[in-house]
This record gives sequence, structure tokens and C-alpha cells, in this order.
Amino acid sequence: MAFDFLKNIISQKHILIVDDDKNILRIFGDLLQKRKYKVTTGSCFADLGDLEELPDVDLVLLDCFLNPPPSGPEIALRLRKAGIECPICFITAKNASIKEENELKALTHDTHFLHKPVSAVALLNKVSEII
Repeated sequence: MAFDFLKNIISQKHILIVDDDKNILRIFGDLLQKRKYKVTTGSCFADLGDLEELPDVDLVLLDCFLNPPPSGPEIALRLRKAGIECPICFITAKNASIKEENELKALTHDTHFLHKPVSAVALLNKVSEII
């Protein structure tokens, strides 16, 4: 974990967090920024602006069920169509079945999952594992 911290100082990784829960955005954002990640947040698809102009990101943490729509999986497809190929980690409060997770993985390559509630340790471990 210490090595990851030093690696991020040298080559800062950029994480996009999209979640309609403002507390999640704040808590995840603060936690990741303390670990020297660059963080961009949005609470809905409209917050992302023009996908073609979205800055380079190394990881997208994406809530599955956003209000207002579109949903996380729909946003993931739009990101891929816009040429954004970084890993996507879906965050969900719903315990998805293996079938549902496999269907989401089939939609977009390099797909991962975190299930709410997410502890600080689980978030940092998953981010470190992915990037």
C-alpha cells in the first residue's frame, strides 16, 4: 500500500466518480485525494459534459442506479462509444447475481464491482488492484 502511495505521487492517476449520493462523492473523493489520486466527480450523466472532452481518466467508479437516469451501465456504454477505454468499477447497493454481473461485464470490457456499503479499506484495495 505504501508503494502505491509513492507511485501515485510520481504518476498521479485520475479517477472519475459518478454517484447520485453526495456523501459517497465527498467521502470517496476525500479518501482518494488523500492517497494522491486526482479525482473528478459528478452526480449524474449531465455533470460529465461532452464525453469527447472528458479528461483522460485511469478509472471510473460508477454507481449502477443513478437518479436521474441514465443508469450506470448506460453511461458505461456511452463512455466506451466515446473512446474511453479505462477500467470501470460499478458501485451498487443491490447484490447482483452472477448472471447480472456477467451481463454487465459483457457490455464493457475491464469491468469490476464494489458492493455498498464500501469501507475505506475495500475502496482503496479495489482501486489499487485495478490501477
